[in-house]
Amino acid sequence: MRFIILFLFVINIFANDEVYYLNLPQEVSEENILSDNIATSTNINTMKIAVVLDKKRFFQFIPSILNSMNAYMIKKDINYDIKLFDKEDNLTQEFNQITQNYKYIFTYFTNPSELNLTSKYPQNYFFVPTLNKKQVDNNISENIFFGGIDYANQVSKLNQFISGKTFIIYEDRELSKYITSIIDNQLLQPHIIRKYPIQYDKSYDNNFVYLNTNVVNTAQILANFTYHKIDTNAILSTQLNYTPLLFSLTSSADVSNLILANSIFNINPIIEDNNKNIGSDIDFNWLNYTTSTLLNLAYNLEINEDKHFLNDFNLYMFFNQIEYKTNLYKIFQHGFIQIEN
Repeated sequence: MRFIILFLFVINIFANDEVYYLNLPQEVSEENILSDNIATSTNINTMKIAVVLDKKRFFQFIPSILNSMNAYMIKKDINYDIKLFDKEDNLTQEFNQITQNYKYIFTYFTNPSELNLTSKYPQNYFFVPTLNKKQVDNNISENIFFGGIDYANQVSKLNQFISGKTFIIYEDRELSKYITSIIDNQLLQPHIIRKYPIQYDKSYDNNFVYLNTNVVNTAQILANFTYHKIDTNAILSTQLNYTPLLFSLTSSADVSNLILANSIFNINPIIEDNNKNIGSDIDFNWLNYTTSTLLNLAYNLEINEDKHFLNDFNLYMFFNQIEYKTNLYKIFQHGFIQIEN
């Protein structure tokens, strides 16, 4: 039996002679994490939020996602209730029950076809932190909102540095293959696509390399390039590898040619501090970040504020997709330094 220790905290807010509190269990297992309310309130006027995801696929991310949601709602000082639901095989039956009790539903779908189900519930709001609208059919309902990173925009920015033959290295994961397809379609220069793990030879010398691999595999590739004295013109990567883990997994020589794209910035300091205080990362974890930006939208809808401007992140919503900006960075002395782009 595996257990995850969630951060336990209780907050008491005294207003109008009422007490509001958060109630997180000290120990949450695979069995009970999906049956306990993550946050509850004593007030009858409560913002009710459902989180629907694949338990087996997202199990290791569940505490972090929920802590980020709590961190945001604490800042807003509003009564709320968050409950987690496992995405079961009979999703239609499950949605029939969820939509009756929860107005705001966060769906961590990775297959765009699953969104077809939401069209049956026009009275609810659906938020998709895992997908960008560019990944789905344009014929979607007006009550579905997307927060996924715009990898097409990131690739477009990175492509400005490419002026010759390029190797694209990917791994057998949906997101990696999706980003690889974007690069394949956008890149005008000759390019070769290779699946990780790769052979380290001199074919990479004086050429460009795209890394669509997770941070551990990326660090291994970079270290091997250094070890085999492979001298590339530039190594490029999207949000996948914008993480300080690179500092501990690589040497300065490994990352000297690395250029990274990032769309996470302009985070409200209070939200940032709240995340740190309850052990959640919003500065480098893109899933926590996209969840929080969509939660900003849900909050605005709840209090009838502007749904097009997400004030806590200085972002805008265009045609049901959050519009993210992209900055480019290099690594210098264990820090990210923004470069002109």
